[in-house]
Amino acid sequence: MLGKMIENTKDLNMVADRLRARGEISRLQELCKEWLIPEKDMQDFLQGKRLRLAEVPLEEKIFSTASEKIAEEMYQFEGPGLAVALGQYLMERCEEKTLGEQILLPHKSLEKAINFILQRVYEESKDYLQQNRNGQNGAGVAVSSQKVYHWLEEYYALDDAEEERKKKEEERERKRKAQEKTVVKGVKTSVKESKTKKDSQISLFDMLEDREKTEEKNDCV
Repeated sequence: MLGKMIENTKDLNMVADRLRARGEISRLQELCKEWLIPEKDMQDFLQGKRLRLAEVPLEEKIFSTASEKIAEEMYQFEGPGLAVALGQYLMERCEEKTLGEQILLPHKSLEKAINFILQRVYEESKDYLQQNRNGQNGAGVAVSSQKVYHWLEEYYALDDAEEERKKKEEERERKRKAQEKTVVKGVKTSVKESKTKKDSQISLFDMLEDREKTEEKNDCV
């Protein structure tokens, strides 16, 4: 199983990227099932509407400044790329009171901002991308930096606290049900093994009793 080789979310995203690049969709589906990734997130990832399959969670901590939070989020991404470019843009402007306060909101993150932008790009170029296998065949679209920065600021200004709260609740409920299912399955297996063992013992006792009866009968004869 793929999940056995993955220890954290970073490993999960690395494997998912490789499977998507190779077109191994069935294995990616198996991976998502093992890691309880929602179907919608997987489809968004395949269509290029998500930067990574699973969001790498920040440690629950209180940041003193917006620049501190952005710096830690940028550290999660390896090498130059969209995340670094957007992070640097935010670092230059995070001293602005309104934007700084928006960045510090607990439910806001640089990764969610990127996914918000990718969603906008997909919506604008949907027909073109679908003709090129949902962007999985090397297809790309050009978007001006001005538009990207506008979407970035639009995300941070978006009042989505309630939506994010519901998503968190749904995720916790999904994991709870999955854990319950695993526990019930384990209990059933244990009961079955116990019953099998008990039946085996009864059969053995019956065999011994039959043997003793046979020996007594032979002695009498």
